[in-house]
Amino acid sequence: MKSRPQAPSDAPPGITGTRAKEFQRHFRLLDEQIRVLERERQKLSAVVHHTDAGFLLLDSSLRVSWANSVFARRFSRGAHAGALIGETCNQVLCGESKICSECPSARPFTSGKVAHHEMRLDLGDDHRYLYVTAMPIRSLTGQTDQCIVMVQDVSDLQVLRRSQEDLKNSEERFRSIFEHAATGMATVNPDGRLLQVNPAFCRFLGYTAEELRRLTIQEITHPEDLAATCQVLQMGRSGAIRVLAIEKRYLRKDGSLAWAHTNATWIQDATGNPLYSVKLIQDISERKAAEEALRESEARKGAILDTALDGILTIDHQGKALEFNPAAERLFGFQRDEVIGKDILDEIVPPEERDAIRQGLEAYLYTGVNPLKGGHVEMTVLRKNGMPIPVEFAVSRIRIGGVPAFTAYIRDLTDRKKAEEALRQREEQVRHGQKMEAIGTLAGGVAHDFNNLLTGILGYAELLKMRSNPGEKVHQAAEVIEKAATRAASLTQQLLGFARRGKHQNVCVDLHAVIQEVSGLLSATLDKNISLQQEFTPPSAPVQGDPGQMSQVILNLAVNAADSMAGGGDLVFHTEIVELTEAQRRHDGIVPGRHVLLAVSDTGCGIRPDILPRIFEPFFTTKDQGKGTGMGLAMVYGIVQNHGGFIEVDSAPGSGTTFRLYFPEARGPERRSLHGPGDEAIQAGSGTILVVDDEDAIRSVAAAFLQEMGYRVLTASDGAEAVEIYRRSQEPIDLVIIDMVMPAMGGRECFRAMKSIQPDLRAILSTGYDFNPVVQEILDEGMRGFVQKPYQLRQLSEVVAAALKS
Repeated sequence: MKSRPQAPSDAPPGITGTRAKEFQRHFRLLDEQIRVLERERQKLSAVVHHTDAGFLLLDSSLRVSWANSVFARRFSRGAHAGALIGETCNQVLCGESKICSECPSARPFTSGKVAHHEMRLDLGDDHRYLYVTAMPIRSLTGQTDQCIVMVQDVSDLQVLRRSQEDLKNSEERFRSIFEHAATGMATVNPDGRLLQVNPAFCRFLGYTAEELRRLTIQEITHPEDLAATCQVLQMGRSGAIRVLAIEKRYLRKDGSLAWAHTNATWIQDATGNPLYSVKLIQDISERKAAEEALRESEARKGAILDTALDGILTIDHQGKALEFNPAAERLFGFQRDEVIGKDILDEIVPPEERDAIRQGLEAYLYTGVNPLKGGHVEMTVLRKNGMPIPVEFAVSRIRIGGVPAFTAYIRDLTDRKKAEEALRQREEQVRHGQKMEAIGTLAGGVAHDFNNLLTGILGYAELLKMRSNPGEKVHQAAEVIEKAATRAASLTQQLLGFARRGKHQNVCVDLHAVIQEVSGLLSATLDKNISLQQEFTPPSAPVQGDPGQMSQVILNLAVNAADSMAGGGDLVFHTEIVELTEAQRRHDGIVPGRHVLLAVSDTGCGIRPDILPRIFEPFFTTKDQGKGTGMGLAMVYGIVQNHGGFIEVDSAPGSGTTFRLYFPEARGPERRSLHGPGDEAIQAGSGTILVVDDEDAIRSVAAAFLQEMGYRVLTASDGAEAVEIYRRSQEPIDLVIIDMVMPAMGGRECFRAMKSIQPDLRAILSTGYDFNPVVQEILDEGMRGFVQKPYQLRQLSEVVAAALKS
């Protein structure tokens, strides 16, 4: 620092007096000013060298005359201040190639005023923003010959200003978004009080902004979601969480519910204390309704899948299973987990059908045209164990997640096919039954007509024998005629037995007689290589039941046995009486005691063990199509059970078969299969008998027989004539013999008409048909007896005598 000049204590030599004093006063004043200037200089030096601002002193040519160290250090890449002397302003400030004509630093030289401007200084990669002040310095003449330039770094202020502008812009954008957003927005304090709400939130809940600002978030929350909401508020207040998302229900002003997805962000102060939260509330009511509808749809779908009686299978376009319901599990034998995601077609479709199925699905995929005519088709599929099963299925094309797929509805046709087969067999059986009924009706009619004819032949043959002596040609001829007619009567009896077809009598039947009748029929029809044998242990085998059904049982067993002996063999009928004790009772409903055992044995092929348990099932047959209905043994089983018996079967492949039939032994007179002439004497009588028959020969024979017995005889050719004769007869008619089938008025109508005239009427029913329920019904109306054509003298005398005595 330069030393300040000292003020002299005295005036210069030669100056005295007043002038010396004046001189001393001026000198002291100058000294004080010098002192003031020194202090200012020191202040200026402190400012210039210790401030953050850089200073340049420019001359009138805008060259640097002086620069402080701050400028050199901060704004000239660390150069020494002296190195800047002589540089032009553009070289040290703006970096332009020459001095600008409008350089702000030149303004003080032209205007004499302070100039301010902002500029950017590029220091390599560093860019600084400067605030420059150019101040004029005047000479003693008052001219601006220098200017001092103060350079201030305002880069941080620029950032702050930009930040403030950005903040302002951001606030304006937020306000615009807040006010115009389609999504609800709100700010909420830590206690849940609503601070700000936007119009979308107001529309969402149906409140005004003023109304909402008086409420808390808790007051507009559904009660079931209130606990979760309070928990979230507590977490926000504690600072445990800053951002969260929750789906909850809000209460609208009208009381309705509204679902929303709420995103909340907590705003905290510098110390981490929560100030408020900003919430975005997106209305998801439609989505929730769709989800609920989807859940209900899925629930309905699940219920349908779980309870459907038909199998439901969904596969993708590659054949991989996507859905497999319980009915499909039962149908195919696979568990759902075994097939999902796997190619199921190779498991359930027979090999010969797989290519066609895949080609059909592929065509359906690309054309959209269902290849199934009528929308459904029947085919055979495979169970897990390889067993084929008939099914009916329909298929539809769907899309799952944008991927094409197919859903098949599969119905098990096993029971229906069985029912259809059973129906077909039943229809076949009905047709067969109708055919047999027609044949039986024809056979019965033929037998009836034959019996009418044979009545006359046998009757007159017997009359010829009675009116001639043995040895005479007439007597011999009559015997030949009688034998031939008896054989014919036996044939007609077999025809009538065939025509019975399930009649229901309950009489004492000798199985021996039935076996003999059936054997007679079989001997004419069976293969000559089959030997019929009868092994009758007891003298008779009496059972209580229907003789026609017994014949049917024996005939069915015999025919089955014959079918099993294609190359011939032995068919044996064996009977014996057995005693069944309580300990031996092997079947429910069987009463212990004496039973008739009928065994029908053959030496045929036998029955396989796997088939044996099913032989009595209706419609079960091992015969070829059209050769059996499967009802034969079923009817045998039913008839035996209806007669209080049971069946046992012994059989083995290659060892033949034996059916053992057990029937309770009957007590009482046995029914004879044919009514032949007996040895009893003809019973004579007296009185008047009216014979009613549309056949002349029968009326003539009956009249001759009755007259031979001693009766007076009247005849009528039909029912109407008989009623008229009965009404007009002057003498009492003791007995009427009425044919059951006559034109105009049948036997039943004739009997009823006569009985209306005389309630105590005695009458006998005569017919060429076998005993049947119709006969029994007529007898139950009050008839006194029954005689079957062809009858002979002794049979007629017995029936007439019994009727007259009753």
